[in-house]
Amino acid sequence: MNTAIVTGATSFIGISLIKTLFQNEYTIYAVIRPHSSRRILLNNVNNNRCRFIECNLSDIGQLVRLVDKNYQFDEFYHFGWSSDFDNPRYNLEGQMKNVTYTMDAMRAAKELGCKKFIAVGSQAECGLVEMPINSTTTDNPITAYAKAKCETFRQCCKVSDELGISFYWPRLLSAYGPYDRSHTLVMSCIDACINHKKISLSKAEQIWDFVYVDDVAKSLKLIVEKGEPQKKYSIASGVGRPLGEYIQDIADIYGYPDLMNGIGKRPYSENEVMYLVGDVSEIHEDTGMCFDTDFKKHIADMKEDIC
Repeated sequence: MNTAIVTGATSFIGISLIKTLFQNEYTIYAVIRPHSSRRILLNNVNNNRCRFIECNLSDIGQLVRLVDKNYQFDEFYHFGWSSDFDNPRYNLEGQMKNVTYTMDAMRAAKELGCKKFIAVGSQAECGLVEMPINSTTTDNPITAYAKAKCETFRQCCKVSDELGISFYWPRLLSAYGPYDRSHTLVMSCIDACINHKKISLSKAEQIWDFVYVDDVAKSLKLIVEKGEPQKKYSIASGVGRPLGEYIQDIADIYGYPDLMNGIGKRPYSENEVMYLVGDVSEIHEDTGMCFDTDFKKHIADMKEDIC
């Protein structure tokens, strides 16, 4: 039986990963913020193989003092990424703290005996693109968040080589699913449908690639099992569609056609990403991962959980 540590455990990706690891008979140490209001979200997946550790990201290097020394730890999944500062998208000083936290987490993983350390990159590292993102897509960070992600990858590669720990850095495109943040496009549209609210959207002409959160969790597990360390796999569905089609799917599933009236009510922002599709051929070839591209089905499943 393997034992894994998961930071950012109450994020929607963390919750889905923990479910996946339980299905594979893991014991899990879930690292959460002290007094986290989202801890309740893990009640449905909690059992006698899940142990909670309350620890701020700034103290993540002290994990060795907080865990049961009787366990042999195998894998460390690091999803913790702070945005507790002003203007997080463009605040470079604030974002660079996350680089330090990730290095602290990797060193803690090594001290705890973990053989593998995985953190999650972002499509934002690539900036504005016109072709599907793959492992060789050039970094072109625009925001402070993206710059911090690029620097995290660079430092992790160096430190993992020094420590002798396998390091994985897949780049995540646009995930959706239960327990996601309320301000994301999918969750905002669902909220508007449920509460019959008006919403302001762009013209929704962007070509977009959404990946369901359970597929994100499965792919992360497979990357750790079979993937190539330091290879920037794209975690995506691999299928691009106009954003307006996704919005129409949500309107149809929730029976709220007025949602479409919000399209075109706001202008595109500066540096709007107009094309975002992942090339999933590498992750399929290396790990066997196949992504479920049925967006409408998953939105319907979410309706059962939400309504």
